[in-house]
Amino acid sequence: MQAFPLDYRSIVDRLRDDPNNPALLNELGNILVQYGRLQQAMVQYQKAVKIQPDLAIAWNNLGVASTAAGKFAEGERAYRRAIKVNPAYALAYYNLGASFDQRNDYDDAIAYYQRALELDPTLLDVRVNPQIAANRHIAAVLAKSYIERGGSVVLPVQSMYPPKPRQKPKP
Repeated sequence: MQAFPLDYRSIVDRLRDDPNNPALLNELGNILVQYGRLQQAMVQYQKAVKIQPDLAIAWNNLGVASTAAGKFAEGERAYRRAIKVNPAYALAYYNLGASFDQRNDYDDAIAYYQRALELDPTLLDVRVNPQIAANRHIAAVLAKSYIERGGSVVLPVQSMYPPKPRQKPKP
C-alpha cells in the first residue's frame, strides 16, 4: 500500500485545528480519490457540502468520487447540484456528460459535453482536461456545435482570392 504524501499529513493536521473548514475537507477528499479511497473521499466531500452547501467544487468532486465508485445516480445528483449552484461550471457539465457516456447514453453525454465546451473551450486542451484524450465523442460534439451555429456538413473549400494586405499600425 502506498503511503500518503506529506500534503495529506499537513491537511489532516490543519483539520484538527479547523475541523469545519470546507476547503480542507475538499482537499482531503481529493487526496483520498488519488489513492483510490473513494468511500472515504465521499465522506469528506459530504462534510464539506454540509458545512457550505453552495460549494460547487465539492459537489462536483463528490460526483467524481461517486461515479468512480459506480454510484452513477449519486454522481449525477452531485453534478446537477454543482451546476445548480454555479450554472457556468463547465467541468461539472463535462463530468455529467462523462457519467452518461459510461452508461452508454450517448445523446445526453454529447449534449452535456457540448454545453461544457461552450462554457469553457479550454476543456479541449489535454493539459487542462487529460480525460479529453480518451473521449471518443468529441468529434461528434464539435460537429454538432458547428452545424447548430449555421455551419454546413460539406467539405471545406479553399479561396484563391488574395487576402487584403495588412496595414502597418500607425505609431
